[in-house]
Amino acid sequence: MIRSRRSVRLAVCSFFTVLMCTLFAFGAQAAKAPSKPKKLKVTGTESSITLTWKVSDKANGYMIYMKKGVPGGEFKKIARVKNVNITTFEKRKMKTGRTYYFYVQAYRRKNGQIILSQKSRTVKITLLPNKPDNLSGLLGMSKSKTAVLMWNKAEKATEYLVQQKIGGKWKKVMTTDKTMAVIEDLETGSTYKFRVRPYRVKNDLSTRGQGMIVTVKIEPLKVQVERVVSRDVYEVQMTRTVTVRKLDGSGTVTLTAGSTLGAVWKNYTLGDSTNDHIVEYFVTRDGVKVEGVQDACVPLSDLNWNHSKPYSALVAEYYVNKTNPQTSKTNWCLWINYYTQYIYAFKRKNANSEWQWYATWETSTGRYGMTQTPRGKLEIVKKSMRYYFPDAGGAYGMWASHLTGEGNAIHGPRRHSSGVYMDPGEIGYPLSSGCCRLFDVYAKFVYDNMDIGTRVLVA
Repeated sequence: MIRSRRSVRLAVCSFFTVLMCTLFAFGAQAAKAPSKPKKLKVTGTESSITLTWKVSDKANGYMIYMKKGVPGGEFKKIARVKNVNITTFEKRKMKTGRTYYFYVQAYRRKNGQIILSQKSRTVKITLLPNKPDNLSGLLGMSKSKTAVLMWNKAEKATEYLVQQKIGGKWKKVMTTDKTMAVIEDLETGSTYKFRVRPYRVKNDLSTRGQGMIVTVKIEPLKVQVERVVSRDVYEVQMTRTVTVRKLDGSGTVTLTAGSTLGAVWKNYTLGDSTNDHIVEYFVTRDGVKVEGVQDACVPLSDLNWNHSKPYSALVAEYYVNKTNPQTSKTNWCLWINYYTQYIYAFKRKNANSEWQWYATWETSTGRYGMTQTPRGKLEIVKKSMRYYFPDAGGAYGMWASHLTGEGNAIHGPRRHSSGVYMDPGEIGYPLSSGCCRLFDVYAKFVYDNMDIGTRVLVA
């Protein structure tokens, strides 16, 4: 009996010993598990996500799990981060409009086994289209019973919503993928308020950038939009105060020294080779009509060419797309403007797309009284790295793109045969013998990017 009781006590002790050892081992193993990742956050674009979290203690790295927000979706491990100090993860090529769920677990490798932490909190994100840039440069003009709205292209925008304020509320007029809208059948003498908002639409979802509001009064303008930009609009400054006569004989007008004129220039003489004349109304660079001198004869010597200013991108695009539509054998087009002394470069996606303004560069065309740069629709017909000027002792210009006709090209500033510039910096007013000079960096851009057949409009 005594022996039996002793056997029982020994068996009980053995059982509790094994139990305590097991619990101790389990507790020791549990104590070694890394801490769970905290402060998990997710941000995204229309096709990617980025996860961030805090460093976990006693970890070697992290496991990333994802579930798609579709019926029957399950969490699956999509990545392992093998450095405990890397607490960001990015996944690309994801679907716009879809919802995703994520969580992270820290892991620790011990004796060939993987010990996982508890799960982090689960985060959720729905991928929306990237937000477009805010609208800029909204301009409103009026024609007879028509409002014309123009604006700058907003990056990432796929379409624009045009609204009109009616009865205190904004009502949709149209959506367009262009940077211009024409609203017709308006009442002459009435004032209208319009708003344009940029949108990016993808997979039936959209995001919106900040819009702009413009007020347009409809009145029968003497100068229509097409007429404004169909002539050579430029800006110059008066070098002195001068009183000039009106060509219709109705009197004179005084232009003050330093005043900036935006005008229509008619390049012909009226019995006096030192004069040219300004026709009808002045306009600003953005095409807005401003009352001004009508038919005034102005001495050329009193116009300061060094203060000429380029057109805005809106006016330039309207000119080559609407007023004087241009075709090209390539997806590039250049407009060399004699009066502003700027070259406007345009690019398009394909032959069916409208021209989009790309860049504006100062140029120097043919000097008055010498060989003029040919007017009209020209093309780039060949190229040469160095263009040697006839009878100039080896002088040349770099990066020449030759134009239709004899002896004319777009090229860099003049250099002596030694390579030293002859007149560095002298670009921005008519001074050549017929070519169009650009600074070398821009001449090389034309040379490198604009293929044979590129339209070059000189006007």
